[in-house]
Amino acid sequence: MKFGVTGRESHTCWIPLIIFGNMGMNVKVVPGYKGAAEQIAAIARGEIEAVVTGVTSAFTAWKAGLVRPICLLNNEKQENLPDVPTIFKSVRLTPDTKVWCDRVAATLMAWRSIITSPGYLRIEFGS
Repeated sequence: MKFGVTGRESHTCWIPLIIFGNMGMNVKVVPGYKGAAEQIAAIARGEIEAVVTGVTSAFTAWKAGLVRPICLLNNEKQENLPDVPTIFKSVRLTPDTKVWCDRVAATLMAWRSIITSPGYLRIEFGS
């Protein structure tokens, strides 16, 4: 899965590498996007497949049908996204990955989400 990121030092880069890499998924990061708007446009163009971004940054694009959230990177669901599970509910986490998710959720992932294109197949995590 190709994630668009702002830079290799960004949390939007290492969150997918840590979480999905620990789950054995093939994760590639594509740096150079200046922010959520560029990343969302890149998803629409098919350059990348997913991005870690703030829920509010993706909300308008989601409502317009340009992207869809796969999961929230948080311990709690969000009221205005009732059908979007948290990563803790949608993924079978290994003990090591759960520790990372708990730590990051407590600091950086507050109301972050993973979004992808509406046509991208739902990821079957932790099979």
